[in-house]
Order: sequence, then structure tokens, then C-alpha cells
Amino acid sequence: MASAPNLRWYEEKAWAVMLLVCALAPVAGLVDLAGAGWQERLPAGTLAAGMALFGAAITLSAFRRGERWAWFVLWYYPAFFTAHILASGSGIPGMPLLLLSMLGLLLPVRRFFGERPARRVA
Repeated sequence: MASAPNLRWYEEKAWAVMLLVCALAPVAGLVDLAGAGWQERLPAGTLAAGMALFGAAITLSAFRRGERWAWFVLWYYPAFFTAHILASGSGIPGMPLLLLSMLGLLLPVRRFFGERPARRVA
């Protein structure tokens, strides 16, 4: 699936959008650490850092090659940011990351799933 013909430039470069999400996820974790009681919020910051490393590894390897399983796994990001927004009651910084991660996953849909095959008439 990696070298599908007739891919548009945004389908080929969508991995860069996902890599940006991976780079910005720890920043969201650092925002959570700010203020009093940061010791209690330290696990959330380390979760964000680990999530970023894991996501970057998948993005730079399988997602960039166009492997379908990586596309499914990276939907963890929109799910995580949605849960974060709902739990915190604030869309900052979760909403921009949610939108960016969805953009990075929806732009290359054709690359991962191709166009529908023509139906045969029996």
C-alpha cells in the first residue's frame, strides 16, 4: 500500500501533520503540570511524553509507509484529546490538538483505503 499511484501531495505529507501532533502532545501535558499540586499531575505529563514518543515512532515508520494498521492505531490521539476535553471542561489546549490530529488522519484516507473498486455487472 505504500506506493499507491496518483497520490495527492497532502496524502503523501499527512505524516508531517501527525508528527506535529506528537511533538505538541507533551506541551499539553506541561500545561497540565503548571500551577500548584504539580506532583499529583506528574503522571499525566509522563503519559503525554510517552504517548508522544510512541506516536512519533509509529508515524515515522508504518504510517509514513502507508500501513493501514498504523492509521487505526493513531486514532488514539483524537480519542485521547476528546476525553481530555470532556474531563477537563476546557478546550485549551486539547481542541487544537484534536482538530490537528483528525486532519492528519483524514487527509490520507484514500492512501490507506484506496478508491472503491468498480462494481461488476453480472
